[in-house]
Amino acid sequence: MDMKRLLLRPALTPVLLPRIIEHEIGNSQRIIADLLDFARTRTPQKRSVGVADLVAQSLRACNVPEEVTVAVDIPQTLPSVSVDPLQLGQVLQNLVTNSVQAMPDGGVVSIGARLVRNFGLRISTLESEEVSTVPAGDSVVVSVADTGEGITPEHMRQLFQPLSTTKPKGIGLGLVVCKNIVDANGGVIEVESEPGKGATFAVWLPVHAG
Repeated sequence: MDMKRLLLRPALTPVLLPRIIEHEIGNSQRIIADLLDFARTRTPQKRSVGVADLVAQSLRACNVPEEVTVAVDIPQTLPSVSVDPLQLGQVLQNLVTNSVQAMPDGGVVSIGARLVRNFGLRISTLESEEVSTVPAGDSVVVSVADTGEGITPEHMRQLFQPLSTTKPKGIGLGLVVCKNIVDANGGVIEVESEPGKGATFAVWLPVHAG
């Protein structure tokens, strides 16, 4: 056994240890937050929020690596939405983070929004037979798309179920919490994906009536 190597390795510990501890603390905090949010989704404190502002604030809270490009296309003519900005900010942060993690070698996260005039549309939220009804009235649909690995049909069917995850670290509550929050704010979340061709999450939010 090479004793020189054994003696040299501990010298790296003071440099690496703080980073490892910080990373693990971050993971633990996210898990605890997911557990608390899953256990109780508080009543939304809704107000009129500009979509561009909501997206911008959410992005500022995201850790996006240099190899990932974020493209934002939010028309300034969109009406405001009636939501809890803190809760929806959490949803968008989660979706962007998931997109980034789906592209370990880099890629593009595209965030867009559009106005949809509807009268109680019924949309398929998953590749399964699950269908959700969008509340009657105008909606702004905010989409988060990536160029990552995509989602397999098997995992797609379990996407919004507790403890369903493909990540090595995590407990599979992030998307469940997102769905609960969107539901509580009177919206709907849907997803489209094909393995190898990325995924697109779309959040339907009610337009502010005022």
